Amino acid sequence: MNISSGYLKKIEYLLFVFTIAAFWGCGGGASSNGSDIIIGDSQVKMDSSIQDIENIKDLIESGDIGEDIEVGIEVSSDITDTYEDISDAGLDVSDISGCEISDPKHLWNKGFGGSSNDYGYSVSVDSSGNVYITGSFYSPTIDFGGGSLTNAGNADIFLAKFDSNGNHLWSKRFGGSDWDEGTSVSVDSSGNVYITGYSGSSTIDFGGGSLTNTGNADIFLAKFDSDGKHLWSKRFGGNDYDYSYSISVDSSGNVYITGYFRSSTIDFGGGLLTNAGNSDIFLAKFDRNGNYLWSKRFGESDYDEGHSVSVDSSGNVYITGYFRSSTIDFGGGSLTNAG
Repeated sequence: MNISSGYLKKIEYLLFVFTIAAFWGCGGGASSNGSDIIIGDSQVKMDSSIQDIENIKDLIESGDIGEDIEVGIEVSSDITDTYEDISDAGLDVSDISGCEISDPKHLWNKGFGGSSNDYGYSVSVDSSGNVYITGSFYSPTIDFGGGSLTNAGNADIFLAKFDSNGNHLWSKRFGGSDWDEGTSVSVDSSGNVYITGYSGSSTIDFGGGSLTNTGNADIFLAKFDSDGKHLWSKRFGGNDYDYSYSISVDSSGNVYITGYFRSSTIDFGGGLLTNAGNSDIFLAKFDRNGNYLWSKRFGESDYDEGHSVSVDSSGNVYITGYFRSSTIDFGGGSLTNAG
């Protein structure tokens, strides 16, 4: 590989990307050793902030990078469009193989909507590549490919499934006389589908009978099989506005939801959680049949909200959101608000 020194500044960051690609994405003899990255027989050392790539430049200048950079990397011609004059540098990419660094290739896209505002809030994909989306539609009707769904109130929830090529498989709507929103969807290893969100209607039915609202807005949690058949559904809420924003399912089919509640108290099945301020974060866990396992609340005197939850392969749970209270404690001591 023949690269003149005049182009080193232009391509050193590009080669840094190559190195990272070989380490994380391409296999082929790349490994990590502390702050070093080892590719083939060459070792590239970087500082802890991953900003100093002078050693990569040194390897180029000495010609030692040769075979190492060829292990597991193929560079698309698109790179030339991104980095000016790279082709003039004498970089021969014809013999490099293993993986390709290029722009994502468009496969398909779809659009759905009616005469008003319609929102898709969440997407999930099963092991077969089928795609599930949920959200809400304010339009009088909406069609995802299987015929019109009719809005029963101000806004209705939708749940739709498509195959890996974007073809419609089935779609459902749920809602009452007011506004109802689906905020998050997740699918388990068996293809069962879970949605959560909130309902402002006096009642809502996901297929198992009406759930009655106890306040201004209640949280819902519902499960369907891979064909969209209702399996079970739950509602939770108090005397005010309560919102669920995110759902995640672990490898055993246990379900986790997070959001916030403004009601003075809320009960997910294990007893009342008491609001300490304007709104408190909640985190709740249920088994595959919707039975309560545990729930937590976090928050102080101001507005605190949970917005996303995820679970890893070991069953550890992660949440994020924000807190406006001066402090908040998740169990490891107080965190202090800096703003």
